Amino acid sequence: MRRHVGEIVRELRCTKNLTMADLAISCDISVPMVSLFERGKRMLPPDKIDKIIEWFEEHGIDASELRRYADETRTVIRKTHFQKYEDWMLIVKLARNLTNLSKDDRKALNEIVKRLR
Repeated sequence: MRRHVGEIVRELRCTKNLTMADLAISCDISVPMVSLFERGKRMLPPDKIDKIIEWFEEHGIDASELRRYADETRTVIRKTHFQKYEDWMLIVKLARNLTNLSKDDRKALNEIVKRLR
């Protein structure tokens, strides 16, 4: 069974006895979000994953496997579900808070849904 990116993050973090709080503070992510990510319940934006990879490298941890998995995941998401990264980010924004979507975002979301049908 294929492992998720968050699982690799947890394994790497634990190799040096680093806490979720260490990771969260250094990478500007909440501890609950780190926990959800490591358990595969949430995804993080690519820039946050890149920041985590850099953080591991700064701590002398080989993050090449994480980098490979992250790159593969980004490719699969782009090719399988969304034509543009902006579409993915709009879906994330929608999921976070439907009521705060602007009129332009709602229109763009309708266009994405039409393309996905």
